[in-house]
Amino acid sequence: MNRKQVLGIAALSLLSAVACAQTVSPEQWVGTPDAGPVAVSRTTVVAERNLWIRAGLVDTGDDAYMDPTYGRRLAHYTRMRHGPEFVAEMRRIESRPSRTTAMNTVVGR
Repeated sequence: MNRKQVLGIAALSLLSAVACAQTVSPEQWVGTPDAGPVAVSRTTVVAERNLWIRAGLVDTGDDAYMDPTYGRRLAHYTRMRHGPEFVAEMRRIESRPSRTTAMNTVVGR
C-alpha cells in the first residue's frame, strides 16, 4: 500500500468514528427511563384471574384470535376488569380468611 491509500483509510476511519459518535444523550434519544415494574398485590392478581376465568378466557391459546367468540369474551373481561365487578371481586377476596394465616395459627400453638 502506498502512503496515499493509508492516509485515505485513516481519514475514512476517523470520519466514520466521528459520524458514529453519540451526539445526543440517551434520554433525548429514547426518553427518560421508566420507574420500573409496579408491585401488584396478590389480591389484585387473584381478582384478575377470577374475572379472566369468569369471562371464559381460561382455555384460550395462541390461536385465540381465530375464535369468533374470543373478541366478545375479551371485551367482557375488559368491561368487568374496569367496572364494579372488579371492585366486588377484590372485596370478596379480601373478606375471606387467608389460608396462610390459618396455617400459622395452627403451627403457632
